[in-house]
Order: sequence, then C-alpha cells, then structure tokens
Amino acid sequence: MSRAAHIAGGLLGLAVADAEAAGRLLGFEPHQVTHHTQLTRELLDSLCQHRGLKPLDVAARLAHLSAAGRLVAAPSALVAASQRLEARVPFAEAGAPPPASTGDGVVRSCAVGWFYACAPEGLVEVTQLQTQATHLDARCAVAAVLMAEVVAGLVRGEGSDAHALMKGVSARVASLDAALASQVAGLAHAAQSPGDDGHRLLLAGVDADDGARVATLWALHCWLAHRDDLSAALVAARQCPETSGAVLPLTGALFGTDRGEEALKAASARVHDRGRWQAADLVALAERAA
Repeated sequence: MSRAAHIAGGLLGLAVADAEAAGRLLGFEPHQVTHHTQLTRELLDSLCQHRGLKPLDVAARLAHLSAAGRLVAAPSALVAASQRLEARVPFAEAGAPPPASTGDGVVRSCAVGWFYACAPEGLVEVTQLQTQATHLDARCAVAAVLMAEVVAGLVRGEGSDAHALMKGVSARVASLDAALASQVAGLAHAAQSPGDDGHRLLLAGVDADDGARVATLWALHCWLAHRDDLSAALVAARQCPETSGAVLPLTGALFGTDRGEEALKAASARVHDRGRWQAADLVALAERAA
C-alpha cells in the first residue's frame, strides 16, 4: 500500500469517527466533523505548505478558525489558547497551563506522524511543540509522541506485525516516560483480553486525570482489538471515560492509517466541514503529504 493510501485512510478514518461522535454524542448534523479533524487537517496542510512546522502559520490558522467561530465543539481551553495565540503569545507558551491533560493535542499529532513517517528525526520535537500550542502539561506531549510514532510506523507499512510495531514504539518512547513505554509494550496482551478486562489491564496505574494518556492507550487498545472492524472498534471507544472526545477520532485515525483509503471510501463519502471541504479534499491533502 502506498504512503498516500495510508495517510488518506488515516484522515478519512479520523473524520468518520469524529463525525460519528459529533452526531451521536453532541447532536450535530450528520457527517459534520469537530475541531479534532479541523485542526489536524490544518496542521497537516501547514506542514505540507512549508515542508515542516512553521509555528506562526499554525498559530494564525488556529486563531482565525476560532475568531471566525468556525471551530466545532471546541473546549474552553482550546478557545483560550487560540485567543492567546491571536494576541501574539509565543507558540510554545500559549497552551493551557498544567495540570490540564486532554487528548486534543494527541489527535493533532497524527498529522505529524503522517508527515514525518519517512523523516522520523523531526517527529518528536515537532510533536511536542505543536502540543504546547494548546496544552503545556508535559503529559500531553508524551502521549502525543506515542501516537505520532504509531501512526508513522503504520504509514511505513509496519502494521503487518503489530507486536513488533508496538515493541519498537515502546523502545522509542522509553526515554520520555519509562512507565508509558511499559504500558505500550503490554498493549498487545491487553488487546487479547475481552472488553472491560482488557481496559483494566491497560489503565492499571494510570492517573485518572491524565486524559491524554487514557485517551491514547484506550484508542490503541480499541484498534488492536478490532483491526478488521471499524464499527466494533468505535463501540469499544465509546466506553472510554476520557472527556475530551478524542478517543473516537484517534481510533478512527489508527484504523484508517492501518487499513488505507479503500477501507474508508464508503463510510467517508459524506463527511464534511460545513461544506468547506469534503472527503475528496482530504484524499488530495494526503497525496501532498506523501
């Protein structure tokens, strides 16, 4: 499978799962995405346009979407961060101060993983910096690096051996957080355990207020346990206690990056952002990113 097909699948999976969450849980119109997809798309578009992270451009995009009232279901912390960026607060200082660990920045990290899949030397630094634009809690950055590493591995075609992929990712995040690395290494075992038992194994020892880690580990578990069934993966994702709404988009992004564009074509045919873009535009963006 081509890199473009992996990335397109990831974008489409993200949008499909995000729109489902928006409709089912928040009551938005069918197939409308939220800020999770909006900002991930903007970050990937900016990375493509500038061939890397340009903080001023990303800040301007976030501030514009917020000021124009275009961010869908944006939490107050994200709106406040966008206002600080609009006021020219430095990119790496604009985020919500700790403790504030949610999955918002983790979802955006998928864009970094897609873009830097074949240039991994920039992945960690860019992931950490983009996360700080909205959340300064270091726990968010670590969880975001984990997600970016997994997504990058899938784009490189390493998903055929999920155990080896997770082992490699565990080794790469160990220097950032040894406890998280251990949990990642145990993901394959947890994914083989049924429902609630697997989740209990997965989240043993995780602080309840560390929403970024909870969302990331839960999404990885749902994907690994249901790699051939997006509907089942999303049903499992809806059981997550994390409140930012990030788990479904993360699960969809993982599934789509793994399975590719063809697996999401039918489900994504009607996703949109209030008519400003549709599925075909996401596929075109994926081709640029590849």
